[in-house]
Amino acid sequence: MGMYTGIGQGLAAVEQKKFNQKKLQLSQDQEDRMKKQFELQTLKSKFDLFDSIGTKLGSIKKDPTLEIEKVNTLKQVKGLLPEGSELALKLANADLKTLQKVVATIQAAKNNSESNGTTWSSDTSETLFDDYYETTVVKESPYDVNQLASMLGVDLEAEFIPGITYSQALSKKLKPTSTTVSSITTRDQLRPPTLAEQNQIQTAYVSSLKDELSNLKNNFDSRIANNETVNQAEVTAVDEAIKSLSGTSPSTFQAVKIVGPTVGIKMLARNPIFRTPTFRSMFNQGLSFNNDAFGDSQLAASIRGGLIDVGDRFTYGGAMKELDEATKLAVLGEQ
Repeated sequence: MGMYTGIGQGLAAVEQKKFNQKKLQLSQDQEDRMKKQFELQTLKSKFDLFDSIGTKLGSIKKDPTLEIEKVNTLKQVKGLLPEGSELALKLANADLKTLQKVVATIQAAKNNSESNGTTWSSDTSETLFDDYYETTVVKESPYDVNQLASMLGVDLEAEFIPGITYSQALSKKLKPTSTTVSSITTRDQLRPPTLAEQNQIQTAYVSSLKDELSNLKNNFDSRIANNETVNQAEVTAVDEAIKSLSGTSPSTFQAVKIVGPTVGIKMLARNPIFRTPTFRSMFNQGLSFNNDAFGDSQLAASIRGGLIDVGDRFTYGGAMKELDEATKLAVLGEQ
């Protein structure tokens, strides 16, 4: 009996030991979990602390949703402006509000143009704006690392997170911040001229052609009166051009061939709005230039004066030509 009693006591002792070990392990696991939870809570508190620092220092967190909208709006702007647009390049750093203004301005003008049956192009879009401006403000922190550490009650040499001390973390937080404010100025949106306005402009144009031809005729008459030699073919051409502008069905064809560039450049100089495609075509139809030094001079003056732009057609040396970008740049580069 005594032998079995000893065995039973031994087995009970073994079971008690196992139980105690399990109890100890459970206690250790619970302690580890609490320690981990404390570490996580401490880490969260640290990040909350740094968020509050950012608020005190005036730093602004970027909203990811707004950043995505800004990227998409910039793509939309680039699609509305001509390829290689200088304005599109400037707008790369614009804020969302400015980009939205650009889109709204172009779409409103485009819709207005289409409702009037006028052709719209990306080149026209760029003419709606004068220029784009950016103002960058740099904000320095009012504190240094030591002051901030004292305010927060932290040890600069202690770890903020593993591998990074408070000194390193605070130094990064105290870096100067910059804010860029952008703005863009728009020109008055152009609408196609009404029929009445077209008639008024045409009347003024014909009157200017007559005045320029009359000046040439008076010059010829004066030279003839002084027994100077004149080119009779030129005299006849001027007389015929003056006659063609009169009568019930006046024609500007002959007059434009002779004084079209001069008159067109003067009209655009008096009213810059006439430089836009909507109006410019009323003054550059039928322009003709001789293939000689004088013709080249007139053509260059027409390009510089805005009477002829890329894509416009004209006659040069008897052949129809279209102004390309390379020729325009070459002429403007000679100024």
